[in-house]
Amino acid sequence: AAVLLLGLDGRIGRVDGVILTVTLVSYITWLVAASRREAASAADEDHDDIPDAVELADEYAEGLSAEVLRSEPVWRDLLLLVAGLGLLVVGAQALVGAATDIATALGVSELVIGLTVVAVGTSLPEIATSVIAAARGQRDLAVGNAIGSNLFNLMAVLGISSIITPIGVSDGALAFDLPFMLAVAVACLPMFVNGFVLKRWEGAVFLAYYVAYLVWLGLKAAENGLESTFSTAMLGFVIPITALTLAVIGWRGWRGWRDGTIVPHA
Repeated sequence: AAVLLLGLDGRIGRVDGVILTVTLVSYITWLVAASRREAASAADEDHDDIPDAVELADEYAEGLSAEVLRSEPVWRDLLLLVAGLGLLVVGAQALVGAATDIATALGVSELVIGLTVVAVGTSLPEIATSVIAAARGQRDLAVGNAIGSNLFNLMAVLGISSIITPIGVSDGALAFDLPFMLAVAVACLPMFVNGFVLKRWEGAVFLAYYVAYLVWLGLKAAENGLESTFSTAMLGFVIPITALTLAVIGWRGWRGWRDGTIVPHA
């Protein structure tokens, strides 16, 4: 919502970038402080009956045994870190250059390429991380990876980039793309409170909406007028029914949580 409001003047300027970056730093500071409080609570024997505290202690123990207490020397990890960062810079330059060439060759806007090819390419590591974490039962890592990625993309990527060079925001992004992103984020809330579990069919709904969004982008890039008919069908039928379903799910989940019949992380 903040990015949408900041972009109403047609760009994300340096002041906007400072606001986003400072907000991110404040959030990280709060997150670290909250994590330290949870760790202290988990270490307190008087709080062993608290499920979250016990789960956190077990998670720390698993992480320490698997990651920290390794036999590899630290210099090797530092070397791999530096090498990875260097390759990341080279890969980013190649990705931007290739995306620009593709947009020029296909005759579509760079926004469309950024919303599709570049977005999917940069999100593949996040998809792999969340899928592996979910398969191993590490649900906090799977969800945290997706939420953290969105926060960093909006506040760090846009924030730092706009501080260096102000970023223009097109009318199309303000009219559809940013509101669509905001709507999907809001749609997560009723699903999350429904037993505090994201079910398979709910994940399929999100995936189907992303496919529909890609179809809309393709129709818009083709400039054949069909995107208007597609938008009318989505806005007049599919989205209202989905919104009603999510509202009912969210209300039932909230009522169950309030009555104590639904417990977090059940």
